[in-house]
Amino acid sequence: MADVAKREIACPGLKLTTEELNSLLRRCDKGDEESLRSLRQLLATHAELGKAFELAQMVEEDWLNRMFGEKGFTARAFADAEMDRMRRDIGRADANGLERLLIERIIVCWLQLHYLESNCARDMGDRTWAAEAWCQKRLDRAHKRYLSAIKTLAQVRRLAVPILQVNVAEKQVNLVASVPPAETQAPLDDGGHDATA
Repeated sequence: MADVAKREIACPGLKLTTEELNSLLRRCDKGDEESLRSLRQLLATHAELGKAFELAQMVEEDWLNRMFGEKGFTARAFADAEMDRMRRDIGRADANGLERLLIERIIVCWLQLHYLESNCARDMGDRTWAAEAWCQKRLDRAHKRYLSAIKTLAQVRRLAVPILQVNVAEKQVNLVASVPPAETQAPLDDGGHDATA
């Protein structure tokens, strides 16, 4: 169970303390139907509460625990700062719903890739050829998933760009120049050009 006390929740109007919310979640984890109904009602009326338990964030947390352990605070601080920078650089703040999902996928794939690279590098030379090939295969698959997530985000953004159609007839500007009187105007040929030139 994800404990609320470990997460920051900005939920104005919520009439439960952190302890009460944790108690409700523990009852839900035990399968208490009444508590599950209460939780669903809370989530329906306080959408920001659900943000504390986004699956992508929970998966990210699991990968960070796997990489640094639950005590690797310094390394986690650096990783968190890097992931925040990546989210800013990729433009998560201005992204639509689908783009946000893909951005979170990119972050998780990035974590997986670096975790696997670190493991492969750490144990290099101590493995059999078969184990080394297996490690390299896992690394290749993680790299493909990472690049696929990036490519998909780029495609979604390219498709989302509005197509601009320019209708020249409606935007046409006609300039009227002063025309000399007919008696002084040069005669024109069949193509509308000056016949004397």
